[in-house]
Amino acid sequence: MPRLGELFDQQFLERLESLRLQCRKPRWGLRAGGPYTINRRGSSVEFADYAEYRWGDDVRTIDWNLYSRFERLFVKTFKEDIELTVHLLVDATGSMGLPAGGRKFAYAKDVATALAYVGLANHNVVRVSAYGGTPQRLEVTPGFQRRHGIFQIRAFLDRWTPEGDVPFAAWLERYLYATHARGGAIILLSDWMMEPSEWVRGLQLCQYHNLDVKVIQVLTPSELKPGADWSRGYVVDVETGSRRSLWDMRLLLRALESHNANLAAFCQRTGCFFAQVSTAMPVEAFILRELPRVGLIV
Repeated sequence: MPRLGELFDQQFLERLESLRLQCRKPRWGLRAGGPYTINRRGSSVEFADYAEYRWGDDVRTIDWNLYSRFERLFVKTFKEDIELTVHLLVDATGSMGLPAGGRKFAYAKDVATALAYVGLANHNVVRVSAYGGTPQRLEVTPGFQRRHGIFQIRAFLDRWTPEGDVPFAAWLERYLYATHARGGAIILLSDWMMEPSEWVRGLQLCQYHNLDVKVIQVLTPSELKPGADWSRGYVVDVETGSRRSLWDMRLLLRALESHNANLAAFCQRTGCFFAQVSTAMPVEAFILRELPRVGLIV
């Protein structure tokens, strides 16, 4: 089992301690007693605001003075501190192992480990999984809430080798059902080299389960600028084995740029966090500089 000092230096760990995962939907499916404050119907110590009465609300919280003024029913809401549940999913399919020497999967594991540590340092409930190998493979860690859980999380990720072709949306549906995911945040790390219909359906499923979706796209420098010194050739899908000829490699570059732009635009349109990173950027710089800039962590 690795030691944190072997992964990150002490200064970086101390900086992680001061960060917090941003969540725009903390009210759904979470437990009381954590660092996030929401307004909730019911009773508590500290009054927060008013909300319109809905069928099933406790009639004891109706403010009759407001009713006499507006002839509409309002109930009192109260502040409540809650825990955040964080789901961290890492792509371990075949494309994450290429190009050879690109360390894309290793980079995704390091980012996932750092974000898991941020969650644990804030007493969030952190659950980690990966998808790869075969579509039937579904392994999930328990929900950790203390810092020492990071060692089991990292050991879990280190057991994976990027291989296979797993339909993203179908696997994600199984994961959400198996973990009873309902609320909190879900962070997905992948190169997103899949059919757009897969990530559209998968991300919509996450939002249907009231999850605050955070998308991180991990690419190598050669994937950001493919075929710079090629003139013609063919490309092979490493997961399906299909092959296509390319007489002008500029077509590949335009296709990849369009694919990545569509992913970013979909996330912006649907309210998902989105960040793209090259493996040439140090993990520390990505976590401490880029993710706060896009609002994934604060």
